[in-house]
Formats: sequence, structure tokens, C-alpha cells
Amino acid sequence: ESHRRSVQREGLQLSPIEAKRGDYSFEVTAGDKLISFADTIVIERKASLEECANCFGGDRERFKREFDRIKENDTDCVLIIENGSLYDIR
Repeated sequence: ESHRRSVQREGLQLSPIEAKRGDYSFEVTAGDKLISFADTIVIERKASLEECANCFGGDRERFKREFDRIKENDTDCVLIIENGSLYDIR
């Protein structure tokens, strides 16, 4: 949310959009220009540390295939874990 406010302060509008790979991407509106990052940056969202841990455990092969598809298309990926922090990992 703080990033969204920073972008808006600069006169830009940030909007989430559907992505071909990953959970979503975004586009930026600057005046009358629309810049889509759908083919260059995707966001993979995990709701919790438990969901993320499962991706490295039982669902590892599926998770790896998904990241391989992202990599094949020369796309950057950001992994966001919504309900967790580094302090929760001990």
C-alpha cells in the first residue's frame, strides 16, 4: 500500500492485471500512456508461510515447473508471502 501511495504521488496510477503466468502483474498509467508489465514482471502470491513451505515440500515439482515457465519467457518474478515475516521462521 505504501508503494501505491508513492506511485500516486508521482502522478502515476498502478493497477493489478491478470498475468499469463504467476498470480498477477501490473500496469502503470502515466498521463495518457499505459505501460503494461504483464510480459516482464509477474507476482506469485502465497497466503501464508505454510502455503509457501508446502510449495517447497509436497508441491515442489509443480512449483518448480511454474517458475521454469516464468524463466523460459525471460520474465522476472516477485514472490510475496502475505501473512508471515522473517521473524516467524525459526
